[in-house]
Amino acid sequence: MARHSMRKGLGQLFQDEKPLGESDPEFIEMFNRFAYGNVAKHGSLDDRQRSVAVLSSLMGCGAVEEYGVMAQVALRVGVDPAELKELIYQAVAVLGMGPVLPFLSVINELLESKSVKLPLQRQLAGKGDDAVVADVQGATSKAHMPTDSAPASGDDANPWFEQLRVWEDEYLNRGCYSSTALELPLRELSTFCLLAALDNVDVELERSMHVNATIGNDEEFLADALLQCAPYMGFPRVRHALACIGRFQR
Repeated sequence: MARHSMRKGLGQLFQDEKPLGESDPEFIEMFNRFAYGNVAKHGSLDDRQRSVAVLSSLMGCGAVEEYGVMAQVALRVGVDPAELKELIYQAVAVLGMGPVLPFLSVINELLESKSVKLPLQRQLAGKGDDAVVADVQGATSKAHMPTDSAPASGDDANPWFEQLRVWEDEYLNRGCYSSTALELPLRELSTFCLLAALDNVDVELERSMHVNATIGNDEEFLADALLQCAPYMGFPRVRHALACIGRFQR
């Protein structure tokens, strides 16, 4: 079902005079065999996890048009509108507002085309969720700030970074992570795949692996997620991130 949805979406990749299936049929057939045959059949991820991984890697690549196609697939396999929005909101901490804004526009257009009323009501943790919020904040601190067990860089002691850490904590822990719209394992999977699509973020990527490990997303699961992203962000980036997992295991 999910693979059929993905194939259907790919044919609508560019809304020009000819869909890709007509203008580039051999390429589409080759890509379909790769992405929806060999890759989609591999690993342990379910359809929702695969969609979150792929969407996050596409944001990291700046692939706005393909993101719109795969967001339609995500909705069909069970990722709900609030989750789609939350993936984008938290990406601002990594990419900044400039690169993220086009993705938000695409999602808004898609949801409106599906008669989803905007704005959505954000699902914020209430007083009864204090323990959940504390767990989330503890986990994200490990992911984004140096600890005894998390990888550190030579810049961690730089006093100029202290203000940046305060803002990061405010945006993530008191903003994004106060929402219950996206469960923590999916949220951290998203962060990992987003980082994997970027260059020169090895320290952040290894910290993300650390926090994923603390919440049950082990190295094998993260490797499976990376392999699902290979058709979308390419072999070199996936190979690099897999090498980071190998170093993390050691």
